Amino acid sequence: MILGKCHHCRKSIYYVVDLLRGSHEKCNEKHEAGIRKIEKMVRHTSKIGANLQKLENEIQRIARSSYIRKKNTNEHVFKGWELAARELLQDGLPSESAEKNLLAVLDYFAMPKKKTRSSETYRNLKHLPFLRMVSAGHVPPTIPNAKKLHFNLMPSETLFWVFAKVEYCESIDRQILESHNEIMRNGIGLSDRVLDHKDTMKRVDVGVAGITNIHLYFDGQSRRFRIPFRRIAFLEPATLGVSLVQDGQDSVPQEFRLSERWFAYNLLAILAGR
Repeated sequence: MILGKCHHCRKSIYYVVDLLRGSHEKCNEKHEAGIRKIEKMVRHTSKIGANLQKLENEIQRIARSSYIRKKNTNEHVFKGWELAARELLQDGLPSESAEKNLLAVLDYFAMPKKKTRSSETYRNLKHLPFLRMVSAGHVPPTIPNAKKLHFNLMPSETLFWVFAKVEYCESIDRQILESHNEIMRNGIGLSDRVLDHKDTMKRVDVGVAGITNIHLYFDGQSRRFRIPFRRIAFLEPATLGVSLVQDGQDSVPQEFRLSERWFAYNLLAILAGR
């Protein structure tokens, strides 16, 4: 009894389990294996460079034998490219030759601008020339989002970048100490709250953050401050932004959450000499 057709090979399906999956088990395995091969090849080529025409021919061959539709092939190509770019960016600032290899793959396969613009990895890559310029000791000619700022810069200070829509968060420990009475009114003991939420960060304010050659500035609705680089005892990239701890006995973790977290961390690390 024919139950349907496999959406890969378009041949008849006779088993309920294949019908539920929408394809024959072997066809599905071949399809998944083809996707992995394409992503692996693109990932490898994007990192070291190679003959892109040869790569394209091999991708087309694998796609045909693995039931991968032409309109979906670029999805897998882009995923392989993102994996390569992400790995290189995680190791620090890629070399100019590595960057050239990555961009060559994107250009060759003519990835849609809508897809590249929505990729955080691609946006990080586009910041590389700026980071190299800063790392070499050069000052940027223009600063995005630099209008109507309230940073009180010192005479010897130079602004390098401004981040908009930054969420400033503090360790819940500090929030508990500042809001002890409110917590007790809610019937929650202070010691219990600290114990249960020791590593929790709480949003305090939203504003703009600026990075200069000397300070990290924050200008929000209720909080305005600057942190000297010399006082930063600990700096690391966070899941949603950049986390730091200032030097001092009572210092607690502070977090700045923003969309360009990789760029913000690397720029701060370069200027702060980390």
